Amino acid sequence: MREIYNKRIERERGIIMVRHLWVIAGFIIGITEWVNADTIVLPNDPCFSYMGRWDRTSENVAITVNTGSAVRFGFTGDRCTLLFRTSLYTTYPHPSLWYRIDAGEWVEREIESELLLTPADLSLSSHMVEIVVKGLILKYHRWSSTLAAAVYFSGISLPEGAFFLPGRAPTGPRIEILGDSITEGIAAVGVSGPESYTTDGRRTYGYLLGEAFDADLRLVGFSGTGITAWGNGATPPVLRTFPYFHGTVEKDEWQADFVIINLGTNDRDVSVTSFMNGYTELLTMIRASYPAAMIFCLRPFNGQHAARIRDVVETVRASGDVFVEYVDTEGWIQTYADTTDGIHPNLEGHRKIAGFLVDMIMPLVTSDLKLYHLY
Repeated sequence: MREIYNKRIERERGIIMVRHLWVIAGFIIGITEWVNADTIVLPNDPCFSYMGRWDRTSENVAITVNTGSAVRFGFTGDRCTLLFRTSLYTTYPHPSLWYRIDAGEWVEREIESELLLTPADLSLSSHMVEIVVKGLILKYHRWSSTLAAAVYFSGISLPEGAFFLPGRAPTGPRIEILGDSITEGIAAVGVSGPESYTTDGRRTYGYLLGEAFDADLRLVGFSGTGITAWGNGATPPVLRTFPYFHGTVEKDEWQADFVIINLGTNDRDVSVTSFMNGYTELLTMIRASYPAAMIFCLRPFNGQHAARIRDVVETVRASGDVFVEYVDTEGWIQTYADTTDGIHPNLEGHRKIAGFLVDMIMPLVTSDLKLYHLY
């Protein structure tokens, strides 16, 4: 795992070394855009590189209700301004995000309508920006039309004379993780304070897994949800959320190479039959949506419904779908040392889980991070 992370760091440094070539390349192949004074670059511009589930049905705003969702882009000049819609945030704190410039230190910020970014090294001719959704507020709606617990990215503003450059696209496999508050990163930092402070989508096991493989990651965690359980912010169970970005906005045609399911912890008052039927239906939905994906069904870290999930997987495999696997997570983390509240992993717990998942997926990925053909 350490070697994989080192390769990741080398790739980051490589981006910095070659960024001086972007402007020249832009003139040659026409991928850069000359920006006039204080011009707004809308979020539907193809130079933005998105990771995660983003509703981009509008040209004026990109919406996500998931932590760990990310945007990358580049620019020339001495500054740029991130733009967000904040009208639905009726109280503080607002959702929070991480950003970094030129693969430097990550900076945490609460979302405002405008966030000014200034590179530390102005001697560079161009700069690369990464934005990652850190945390949302659980009690606010994140599924209905009001969507107060969401991020509304409206693009960026660049000063006169600046170039807008394409963000770096991931080179690794496409991974989607379906889960609850554990996947979302709730209480990863602690248990005191608003969720936008104590949640950290960027330091979850899923995001760390994505970093290890430079994956095109979609982290889909909804606190409180399960196979049958409704979650916080009026979020329905996974059978109703999987096909959509939010509400009735259907997800796009993006395809996953790997799907990891980490659900069951919140399904407390449910019969054996209802849970197993629901889990089976979820696998059927995933297979219909991602015909070529390898699907991993994790044992919830507290062991709840472990035998039922294993039995569902065995039945599905016996029916002919051998690209579904049950993953026994027993012993991956210790409650007393690796959680903040007995359920939610702390930062070290997330790192441990990521390490096990890297080892699990590595045999299916070649040395140059290209996926083997599973079919």
